[in-house]
Amino acid sequence: QFVADASHELKTPLTVVLSNTDMLIASGAVTDEKNKKRLDNIRAESQRMKGLVENLLALARSDTTPALAARVPVNFSFVVTGATLTMEPTIYDLGRSMDCQIEENLTVLGDGNKLRQLVDILLDNAAKYSNEGSPIRVRMNGVGKKELLLTVTSEGEPLPPEECKNIFERFYRSDKSRGQEPGYGLGLAIAQSIVAEHKGRIWAQSDGVKLNTFSVRLPCEEGAPSPGEKDES
Repeated sequence: QFVADASHELKTPLTVVLSNTDMLIASGAVTDEKNKKRLDNIRAESQRMKGLVENLLALARSDTTPALAARVPVNFSFVVTGATLTMEPTIYDLGRSMDCQIEENLTVLGDGNKLRQLVDILLDNAAKYSNEGSPIRVRMNGVGKKELLLTVTSEGEPLPPEECKNIFERFYRSDKSRGQEPGYGLGLAIAQSIVAEHKGRIWAQSDGVKLNTFSVRLPCEEGAPSPGEKDES
């Protein structure tokens, strides 16, 4: 509760700092190049802190209210496809490619916004820690009649078995990733909390050579809402 309250209170002053910094930059009142650089630094670090606060708030809320307030049918195939299409230009700019095979009309009972956040986290993680020039493979298919399996596979430094277990802990970052990529080690912890809220399971595994795979197994419903119905959720 303390983390949730503190995070909520920090959002307002950070928003004020950011808005005032943006206004100063836009006004052109600061002409000295060194001071311009200082403003850019203030803006960048404030944005990083705002992201951290929002992630802490999301985790704190998942702890205090672990059950979803409302569950509606969400076309998860549509969500995953939309996330990959949005992320594809960024992945291309990073020198990676994307290979997707997504079964249509797989429906999950839950929160559409949180499910989209889950997919975004997995794609972002794959983009950050994969080798340049390598493909990111996204696969999703039904498993029986009551479950679906989503996997995101990338090529990079193989994850040791111990790290596969620890990687979903809050603030956990492997020694090799520290200082190389921006972040606080909260993304996969948030992903795990979202999966838990949807009564699913998430895990990581590696072939020990170069392939790392993050898998999500979720209960699914028969039939799927239209994209419009999903958006309303």
